[in-house]
Amino acid sequence: MVSFTRITLETDNLVSIESEIAKLANKLYGMPVIVDATITLPLNHILDLLRKQGLQPLAVMEGTLAEQSRAMQFPVLAADPAMQRVTPTEPAATPKNNTFGIKKNQDTLPDNGNGNTLHREVLRTGQRLVVDHGDIILIADMNSGAELISSGSIHVYGTARGRLMAGASGALNVHIFCQKLEAELVSVSGTFCVAEDIPTEMIGQAVYISLSNDGTLEFNLINPS
Repeated sequence: MVSFTRITLETDNLVSIESEIAKLANKLYGMPVIVDATITLPLNHILDLLRKQGLQPLAVMEGTLAEQSRAMQFPVLAADPAMQRVTPTEPAATPKNNTFGIKKNQDTLPDNGNGNTLHREVLRTGQRLVVDHGDIILIADMNSGAELISSGSIHVYGTARGRLMAGASGALNVHIFCQKLEAELVSVSGTFCVAEDIPTEMIGQAVYISLSNDGTLEFNLINPS
């Protein structure tokens, strides 16, 4: 299984960028990296910084660095598709009981102090649901081409077919829980895994995903036989 992380650079301060890369390398040494940027930067220098810190640059995202990347014959990935951001049906809700009638405690639906957000509608293709604080709990299916992005953990009580990104704020102790995993991409704290690299025995199963001590994604069955 190949895991990778994505770094988005939003400043032209190279000292600040070097510090950010060093922090990333401290957590994810040796990890493959995809580079994105909102401003023009010297790509050669950025790639050198990544390699010197023990990271492995794989490609850049289509955008401000693409022209330099193509001139260097370095891979360029297509830009993310335009998405419709949807509003959760119950924002910042911390239910007393979950959908299966089990009393909420630290072992069921975790609360990081900011409350959980509940969404009861199918997340359709082209829709994005973003939660800036706490966990997101989806009590419905998630279609291909949809996105769930949470600063905390993600809980899907249905089939997850889109892209799921937990720990978007950088929190490490977060998880993805799926009743049925058929995702196109999963990410925990910036470490990604695409559908082709998800362990085949996890596809279609009830699964939880976390970040291991070595910085790679760890997949586990919720109810192993």
